[in-house]
Amino acid sequence: RRFRLDNGLRVLLVSDPKFNKSGAALAVNAGQIDDPKEREGLAHFLEHMLFLGTEKYPDVAEYANYIRSNGGSRNAYTTSDHTTYHFEIRHEAYGGALDRFAQFFIAPSFNPEFTSREVNAVHNEAMRHVQNDQRRMIGVARELYDPASGESRFSTGNKDTLARATPAIVRAFYEAHYSADRMALSVAGKASLDELERLAREYFSAIPRRAVPPVSRAATFLPRKAALRLATIEPIKEVRQLTLEFVVPPTRPDFLSRPVELVAGLLSHSGTGSLEELLR
Repeated sequence: RRFRLDNGLRVLLVSDPKFNKSGAALAVNAGQIDDPKEREGLAHFLEHMLFLGTEKYPDVAEYANYIRSNGGSRNAYTTSDHTTYHFEIRHEAYGGALDRFAQFFIAPSFNPEFTSREVNAVHNEAMRHVQNDQRRMIGVARELYDPASGESRFSTGNKDTLARATPAIVRAFYEAHYSADRMALSVAGKASLDELERLAREYFSAIPRRAVPPVSRAATFLPRKAALRLATIEPIKEVRQLTLEFVVPPTRPDFLSRPVELVAGLLSHSGTGSLEELLR
């Protein structure tokens, strides 16, 4: 079942009595490309800060402890153009988890006491990426992108780029991007669709719809050149890999026909007459 709340939040419900756990995910149309140039990694840092207490549940460990004590798991990730938060939990504790989860997007605390701690956590995450070949490839690719574009930004952030990320700055970024009409929620459980809809309306209708402009995305980070760009990367591990990257218009409106997957499948096919056969 699909519907939209009065605040603009899009909701997708999935009910299946065979599910062994209930879960939810909320995606926000804000990511690394929205970072201010002087504070790279801010969207990712905000993701961390939302886990650290809300006005209704001020204890920094409340959400994590509730999920863990009820056989669940929780996480989040920040990509170039969106940030997603998600959890799963035993059915009996689902309402309490949704309540605590929704408060991230209604009234987070942004407690100054934990700001420095989370900057260090983000910094440590960035340092781990230094020895990750996939992350190194991403970092090198961004060196080729147009410096004026958001895609060229350092997405993780570290103690240098986030040195001045005060709670007030984090809150300002949150209020500029985290509006209900820029979010999509999926709710899944063994309860009926009517019951899942009741839970979604009860806990998520209070997410504010802010007076912010609509999001406009343009694939301008890799402008056309007369020749192919080529970057060679020295790996940490024994890796031999070729990656081809193409800039394409947004494909989400054509999701059902899967155009990108079709083209990628044709290019990566390994049979007779394929590009892979020729390269080998």
